[in-house]
Order: sequence, then C-alpha cells, then structure tokens
Amino acid sequence: MSSTKHRNSPVLDKSTNHNKTKDFNSKKRHIEEDTSLNDDLYDPKKPTKSLFDQFLELDLQLSSIFFVCASPNSRWGWCRPLIKIIEIFGDGLVWMLVPVAFLIVTEEKWLIEFCVNILAATAFDLCVLFLLKMLASRPRPVANKGDMLIVVAVDNYSFPSGHCTRAGMMTYIIIEYFNLTGGYIALGGVWVIVMAISRLMLGRHYITDVICGTVVGFMEGAVVIAVWITVDNLESILSLFLRT
Repeated sequence: MSSTKHRNSPVLDKSTNHNKTKDFNSKKRHIEEDTSLNDDLYDPKKPTKSLFDQFLELDLQLSSIFFVCASPNSRWGWCRPLIKIIEIFGDGLVWMLVPVAFLIVTEEKWLIEFCVNILAATAFDLCVLFLLKMLASRPRPVANKGDMLIVVAVDNYSFPSGHCTRAGMMTYIIIEYFNLTGGYIALGGVWVIVMAISRLMLGRHYITDVICGTVVGFMEGAVVIAVWITVDNLESILSLFLRT
C-alpha cells in the first residue's frame, strides 16, 4: 500500500514531468541548431564557387603532386639539374639558333628547306603563344622558381605551356616530313610525354597547361605541314627579293 502511494506521489510526478520537459527542450534546441547549420550551408545569399573555379582548384591539387623538383629542397630536388637540361631542349631560342647554325654551314637543299620551315614554325608558335597567354593571363604556380633560360613578360603566364606546344609541333613536323612510322612515332610520343612531365616536376605549369599546350602544338604542326615552303618556293622568293 505504501509503495503504491509512493509511485503516485505528486512530488515524483512533478519531477518526472520536469525531466520530460527538460529533455524535450534539449531535443528542440538541437533540432534548431541543426536547422540553423543547414541554413548556413544552403544559404542562397552565400557566394558559391563556380564549376570553373572548382575545376581550377582540382587542377592545382593534382598538379601539386608532381611538383617534386620545384626547388633544390624539394623531395626530388637532387634531379632538378637533369630536368632543367630537358627544359633547355624545349626552349624557343634553341629551336631558332640550331636551324640558323645549320643554314650557315650546309648546302644541302633538303636541309635548307627543313631549317627554313622550322624557323617559320617557331615564329608561328611564338605568335600563337603570345595571343593565348595574353588571353588566359593565368599566373604560374607558386612553386615555380622563375629561373628559366630566357623569360620575357608574356612568359610570366602559365597557360599554355610553350615547351609542350613546341614539343608537340616539332614531333608532328618531323614525323610527317620524314614519313616516319612505327617505333619512331612511339619515340616521338615518349618525348612529348617526357617534356610535359618535366614541366610539372619543375613546378612551371599545371596539368591543364601541358595537356592543352601539347594539343595546340599538334595543331600548329598540322598547319605548318599544310603550308610547307618547298625549295622551289624558296628560290622564287629569294629571286623576287634579289630583283628588288
């Protein structure tokens, strides 16, 4: 009998109701906090990044994985001098000086024809790069040390990679001009890939820079082959200039 009275005691009922009210208020407060958090996450007034900005961030994150030779203190800094040698072979100045040197010492008509077209292709490539780099105006990665062989104002921009455009263009021209097949094409593909990876390892470019640069280079090569200047055309041009 006493136990029954104890269970139905008003004091206990009041305490129980108070606890229930406290639990209800606590749950309500948590629900309100969660709702407020969701409102912050999906607030239409809050500025969100565009798909293009998200793509650029992903490009940076993936590219930074390859920046292993960006400085002597980098993880693979010990092989930086070797990678910089590869860089020299893709420099525009080299692709201008070497053909000029051959033109000075050779009398072979086919070699003269080839060197003149390589000079014209390099000039064409530099013009295309100037326009694309100025239009994109994409800064180089922060990891870039800025110690390239020759740097002009436009070369402070990253997109597209000039070394990759020249690697793609020259590979295409050489394969088409000499009608190479099989293993030579594979060797050219390896050279293009090595140049692209070297640009990433030195921290000079992003992945999109080297991919687009290579594609632009192949397109440039196709244009050069399509308007190839033959020996006969060269002789006609020279005779025209000599008359004047």
